[in-house]
Amino acid sequence: MTTHESTPLEHPVLAQACAVMREAYERGWISTRDGNVSVAMSDRRGFLVSASGVIKHALVPSQFVFVPADPAAAGAANTALRPSGELDLHRRLQALLARRALTVLHLHPTHIVAALYAGRNLAELSADFPEVTRYTRVGPNIPALPATSTELAEACEDAFQPGSWPGPPHPWPGSPRRGRRRQDPMGGLRACGATGTHLPHRPRRRSSPHPPS
Repeated sequence: MTTHESTPLEHPVLAQACAVMREAYERGWISTRDGNVSVAMSDRRGFLVSASGVIKHALVPSQFVFVPADPAAAGAANTALRPSGELDLHRRLQALLARRALTVLHLHPTHIVAALYAGRNLAELSADFPEVTRYTRVGPNIPALPATSTELAEACEDAFQPGSWPGPPHPWPGSPRRGRRRQDPMGGLRACGATGTHLPHRPRRRSSPHPPS
């Protein structure tokens, strides 16, 4: 967990990422503190990830933590903020899909969660909808695994491996610039975002809260 001479406030996509998280909250896709987002640095030296435990519908650029691509990279310790509890998930996807300036969104849309628990295969379900498959891909379902766990991070990484995506292969659509021309705040990052599906883990004891993400 390090800071860098180029602070989060200097990244041109962070304000848009914050707007997307606010919109996700308003649409009921995340609660106050769940969900997280990471934005790759254009020079490939690392990425910025939302801090753990912050209020996502009030997220601001200063609440991102710089994570170097090289875990051994030196930097000044940031004692004020900790990166998202899903850091391992973001680190794996940012490394796997590093060929583009990537934004990774981790949300919990209620309709998708309901479909997963109903046993629907979302990749197959979406295959007949060109408005979905023309510009993006829906990855294979991932089973219910504990939040912030290595198992969840590994399963998401496997789901994004080449060959895991249904349908004909095509390059990741668009770029952050293309996304910024759209009016819909949720559409702004779709063009450069990674999308996957997994079942949120349901703890056995209702009194046990989820770890902050």
